[in-house]
Amino acid sequence: MTQSVIESSLIKFISVENIVRTNTKEPLMIESESNLIFMYFVQGAARVHAGGEEFDVKKGQMLILNEDAKASLVVHRKTEWVQIVSSGIMIASANRAFDVHQFIVIEAKNHFIKHYIDSLILEQHHAMAGTAYIQKYLFMCILYHLFVEYELTYKAVTANSRQGQIETIIQYLKDNYAKNIQLDQLAETFDISKYYLIQQFRQLTGYTPIEYLIQIRIHEAQRLLVETDLPISDICVQVGFRTQSYFSKVFKRITDYKPLAYRKKFQ
Repeated sequence: MTQSVIESSLIKFISVENIVRTNTKEPLMIESESNLIFMYFVQGAARVHAGGEEFDVKKGQMLILNEDAKASLVVHRKTEWVQIVSSGIMIASANRAFDVHQFIVIEAKNHFIKHYIDSLILEQHHAMAGTAYIQKYLFMCILYHLFVEYELTYKAVTANSRQGQIETIIQYLKDNYAKNIQLDQLAETFDISKYYLIQQFRQLTGYTPIEYLIQIRIHEAQRLLVETDLPISDICVQVGFRTQSYFSKVFKRITDYKPLAYRKKFQ
């Protein structure tokens, strides 16, 4: 087992280990703590339990564990993997790029990935002046090619299911617009990264989830102003706004009318 440490403004800490296990009678526990862990399987396979799920990871695949994630591995034959641990600014960037919740498995059979990982390990065996900078560069190359693989495979495979999920969220907003819905709560309810939720939602609708929610509320307020004689204060609460002043401000911005003026013109 070999290990090295790199520190820079972009990657505060990175360790690289070449790990070989023949058989694990007890599950091997891995805790990412405040780090992001990349595990590239060189040979063999492992049964992994993470995020409440069990799955197999095999040769040529990269398992990425999010910060504060926990995983257990069971190995039944000789298995080798390269484990890279990163923290710092890279955490947020990688989380957004790979849409990592607790974990994600990426097909990493691109020969460039294997080449850069081999070079990363080789640099440790021939450590000299400048090794840390070379390893940092190699790690960035690995991330780049992983992202390419993710874009070409994972996103393509899940595009339809993601669209279906966004459509489900849209229906949820239509059914619950009067409730106090926050972006974090929405992302948690549907088990999706809020950054990815914003990106996919805007791509499908042209709005962020909260902007779309406000459009629903204003559309319903328009209907109530025209079809009922409810007081504006009641309509404000009924469509999900907390204060009448904010409701009037948003209504004017979207429709070019204040609520009372809209009622007088269209009722």
